[in-house]
Amino acid sequence: MFVVEEYNSSIEAKTLEHCSNIFLEALKDGERYYHVHNDKGQDYDILYKGNTEWYGDKIPAYIGKVTPEYIEYDENDKDSIDTEFLNAYSQYICMKLTEYSIVMTRIILKYTDSHVYFMDPRVLWFVEPSERLHIEQMPQITDKTLYLVGALGRGFTKGASTNKISDILMFNSAFYMQDLLKGRKKSQIKYLENPVGKSLMGIGGILINTSCYKEFARQCGLKLIYNHDTIGKFKVNDLKEYFNISDVVSDSTKENTLVVENTAGLFITWRFYNIPSVMSKDMLVDRFVNELDEYVEAVVGDKKALGILIRGTDYKSTGLDGARAQATVEEMAPAIHKWIDDYGYEKIVLATEDQDILNQMRDLFGKKVIAIAQERHTVAEFHKGQVINELEKELYSEEEYDKRVIETNINYFYALYMLSKCNGFMCSGQNNGWDTVNAMNAGTFEHVCKFVEGRLSDM
Repeated sequence: MFVVEEYNSSIEAKTLEHCSNIFLEALKDGERYYHVHNDKGQDYDILYKGNTEWYGDKIPAYIGKVTPEYIEYDENDKDSIDTEFLNAYSQYICMKLTEYSIVMTRIILKYTDSHVYFMDPRVLWFVEPSERLHIEQMPQITDKTLYLVGALGRGFTKGASTNKISDILMFNSAFYMQDLLKGRKKSQIKYLENPVGKSLMGIGGILINTSCYKEFARQCGLKLIYNHDTIGKFKVNDLKEYFNISDVVSDSTKENTLVVENTAGLFITWRFYNIPSVMSKDMLVDRFVNELDEYVEAVVGDKKALGILIRGTDYKSTGLDGARAQATVEEMAPAIHKWIDDYGYEKIVLATEDQDILNQMRDLFGKKVIAIAQERHTVAEFHKGQVINELEKELYSEEEYDKRVIETNINYFYALYMLSKCNGFMCSGQNNGWDTVNAMNAGTFEHVCKFVEGRLSDM
């Protein structure tokens, strides 16, 4: 994304002529800094940084690119711009003069009835005057007001709400389809390839994300498909014993199928943010549902149960922070004791892949703790930055690996399913298990909460 700066004659740079497509012209030329001769006012400079580059070290390495770079885009191709997103707000406040705030102002005025309040009068060099374009004025703020705050800022992220968004992530929410199309027309496309195939996430993550991608595809008029032998670390045939994942079709081609290369960028779009994390039972094979229900009845019965999910192992070894930071047993214990006293829970159903956490919970709560038998690890087994999939490959031979991985993850899914059948649910932080359990429970918990950076956050 380019930002507009004051003209600086001391910097040596190529000079371009001001025009409505100045940023696309500069992107095509490929330099990072330009002087611009401006027949509408003062000369100015434009500075380019890649979209991920703007964030520097604020983005963890495992995410990769924040969004596509959008070297090419077409603001006149309405079919490939998410105008439903643009109509979700009635007024936009633009704080900074950037390539994306300028383009977004033009398409908001062109495709919606919304008003734009721009704090920099130089926007009129790039945008035609309009009765819905207000210069250096502030509106009365409502829940339909969205601030564009410049290069840096958050996006639309599940589990968090905001009325402020970065120009980069705002642009991405409108133009993601153009990146997916790669120059094709939307009318050519029939299918979306399920992006979870490239991921190393566990069973819960695969199911909840497949559910979201399926709904995303439906909203785009497409069908979610998957024609490969493996999904992440799992063999598809093994998964199909338990789960209904994605359809297989014979007529999928490069021309009629969308492939998501930047899943992180899609996750933080308005479209994805507004897809509910709900997983219906039809994603599970009927035989497996019957086995799960029988197991819950046998283990928990009619006892009033508190489900607790505590992630450790690679959540600790990789140093995840922010919303993904997981509370410790010590941090959660006071809240667990209080819920047992206040709400009369007779059993604790614990799901964890961390042996140390299981030992700590049994020390504190004794025979109240029910934990499904599954393979567990300790943080000490991990190298710094190592994820659980990498550890498993170190521990097992190639012959053992596939069998061990599916068995471990099916056992973990048993635990998540049991949590979803409990009366209350408490989670150590944001993780795929939190989403999966709540999706299967469909809002019937008496009490539910998760910890955020070690502190209790009621939901």
